[in-house]
Amino acid sequence: MKINWKEIKTVGIDKWLLIAFAGVLLVVSSVPSGCSVKKKNTTDNSIIIQSADSYEKNTEKRLKNLIEKMDGVSDVVVMITLKSGGEKVILKQQPYSKKNVDETDSSGGTRKTNEINQDEEVIYYKDENGDEKPYVIKENTPIIEGIVVMGCGLGDSKKKAEVISAIEALFPISAHKISVIEKSN
Repeated sequence: MKINWKEIKTVGIDKWLLIAFAGVLLVVSSVPSGCSVKKKNTTDNSIIIQSADSYEKNTEKRLKNLIEKMDGVSDVVVMITLKSGGEKVILKQQPYSKKNVDETDSSGGTRKTNEINQDEEVIYYKDENGDEKPYVIKENTPIIEGIVVMGCGLGDSKKKAEVISAIEALFPISAHKISVIEKSN
């Protein structure tokens, strides 16, 4: 292939600047960021987040404050039980390689070998202190198993229905797992 220098000279300085700028962008984008890949063979795809107890207590407090703002309801106690704790799902690379080998020996016999390799590599990043932490792609809150609400003014069936409706709107829990009880004096 022969280079035509006359055509190259007619490209113009603006296009040469654009080409140079694109080259600089390619060089800058190839500089590694703060993310790194470390090989760890893991079977679990998640790690536990904040303690389930702190989530439970915080949610109970918020629900208590909400219910006490209802007309005619006071002195509320809320108890929440959890089915499972929360978790953070971390990012992993899963390199995959497949190798097929067909061999024939001198006597005419053949052998086929299939080899499949798959590893898991956790993706890490460096925080502001320089510590490596796994890259979190999703956080799941704890799953609520049941809720009991006890308070003054909750003996009326209309109030009970309002409390159950409010809880069902806030949490993915069915009505048969919610108990609303009038508090005794």
